[in-house]
Amino acid sequence: MMRDSDGRARLYSAQWNHQMAHLRELPGAEPCSLRAPVDQKTEIVSRMLAIGFGGITKATNEADEIDCHAPPAAYVSFLQTHDLVGNDLLGQRIYAKAPVHAVRALSAIYLLVPQIPMLFMGDEWGASTPFPFFCDFDGDTGQQAREGRLKFLRKNLQVEERELVRVPDPLAELSFRSAHLDWNELSEREHAEWLHWYRRHSQSSEPGQLGPWTIRWSVESLGDPSR
Repeated sequence: MMRDSDGRARLYSAQWNHQMAHLRELPGAEPCSLRAPVDQKTEIVSRMLAIGFGGITKATNEADEIDCHAPPAAYVSFLQTHDLVGNDLLGQRIYAKAPVHAVRALSAIYLLVPQIPMLFMGDEWGASTPFPFFCDFDGDTGQQAREGRLKFLRKNLQVEERELVRVPDPLAELSFRSAHLDWNELSEREHAEWLHWYRRHSQSSEPGQLGPWTIRWSVESLGDPSR
């Protein structure tokens, strides 16, 4: 992703800023795969924002150093994806799991940082529809998908057995249909306000146009939930 003297990418132009997945976990409203104090999660996200994927930890070799010097626009940032929402116990979006002020603060981070923002379907109006894990396998493969889903929840999210009965059946048509966006929400005040908010903040963001990338981050300020 390093650029030549003319600013052109040498091999490829951008990559997924993967550890941004922890941005959704900062409100602490859901089980997550990263079992760490909020300060540690915040530090990971802060490095991803300031440096990119190569900033997960301090550079330990030349390859890390090169990655750390890739421009901000070489990374795609996000708050939610089909994986993050689909892996949730009930497929709930962050809008159903955290206060509006917290979600807007996190949304502003990924929209305004000089990286390429990626919106998950319906993010722009705070869609309330879930996006549960679903598939259309049948026979043994379908049963393996069911069992694999429960195994993931037990192992990765530490979900208790009594909670697993609430998990939508991945093979049920209802699970698939529940993931469809409700476009009528756009006429409702709450969602119209979200759309206005997203439009206003999106217009304020121009990925990679902030000159030299001298973003500074502070674990103390981002990690304090009272701020």
